Amino acid sequence: PYAGLKFGCYEAMKRFLGDMWGITEAELHPAVRVSCGALSGLMAVNVVYPFDVVRRRMQTHDGHQKLYPTPFHAIATIVREEGVRNGLYRGLTLNYIKTIPNVAIYMSLYDVVKNWLIRSAAEKAR
Repeated sequence: PYAGLKFGCYEAMKRFLGDMWGITEAELHPAVRVSCGALSGLMAVNVVYPFDVVRRRMQTHDGHQKLYPTPFHAIATIVREEGVRNGLYRGLTLNYIKTIPNVAIYMSLYDVVKNWLIRSAAEKAR
């Protein structure tokens, strides 16, 4: 889900900004690409982080008894006992520090390579 959200948000933001400014995707400034990448990473991590919390808790559990019957039961229990912010999103700020620059660079580089490959293929086809 994370990768799909990240790529989907990134492409949607670029398309929206290109349409709004009346330019093609290839004409977008590199800073716009970096910003779209950072925002797409931010949005994707906000959606999937609660599931990462549940996964981590289930993986690090001692295993003598079942911690939660299902992941959705785990989410409900964590929210009830710890709250949304202190339970499902604990540690998210540190994750931002790691994720946002990483995704900004990764998605921008992805775009540069993708556009280079498209141009190279078009030149070879001529």
